[in-house]
Amino acid sequence: MPLKFDIKVSDDYVTMRLAGAFDADDAVGLVWKAWGAGKNLDSNRVLIDARETTLHADSMAEILKVATEMAKVTQKGEGLRVANVVPADAERIRKAELLESTADMAGADYRFFTEIDQAVAWLTRGE
Repeated sequence: MPLKFDIKVSDDYVTMRLAGAFDADDAVGLVWKAWGAGKNLDSNRVLIDARETTLHADSMAEILKVATEMAKVTQKGEGLRVANVVPADAERIRKAELLESTADMAGADYRFFTEIDQAVAWLTRGE
């Protein structure tokens, strides 16, 4: 199934809900869409709900590419905070952990979660 997404706005953050399959290039495009949605809707907090997706990105180079874009968006977004909710399977969590640690080293304010409530709590806390 091709990647589909929709964007919803709340008072505190923008939600980007995804469904389908995507790769590292798609992920880079989604990073910029998330930044654009936040900027256009006057929010610096974005929740990406990727629980209904399949990610085809396995190499360190692919993960690094996405993390680098996350860092660019954080700098451009002046404090953009991104919470990504991923499926709770071991392989997807491994990729999310790698992306989170690489994005953190690159200076991005990005965290992954497997539960929406945890993601929202982190996203909306005052820091």
